[in-house]
Amino acid sequence: MNIVFFEDTGAAGLHPVALMRPVFELICGQFCLRERILRAHAPPRWGAFVRSCIAETYREQHAEAHINEFNAFNDQPTTLVNGRWLPLSGGLDQARERHAGFVDGTL
Repeated sequence: MNIVFFEDTGAAGLHPVALMRPVFELICGQFCLRERILRAHAPPRWGAFVRSCIAETYREQHAEAHINEFNAFNDQPTTLVNGRWLPLSGGLDQARERHAGFVDGTL
């Protein structure tokens, strides 16, 4: 299963610390959300949907990722992860195909 991180409109509430990077790159503890999820699940491909003003720089930093490529994951099941999510241990272990997870009404 592929994994794609995204920023929702709530990411604006994390400025100024997230002004120059996606919210899923903010360090919480020892790692950022992206590192935690990719280490735990080792997807065959991963990507991110980020603000256009940081897309080019983020693409250069992560050449292996598909950045803002909306059709790159049409061929396989893909899990979308909200960049503001702070999961407990094993957070994606309960993820099921064709389902959405919500925390307090937020995807």
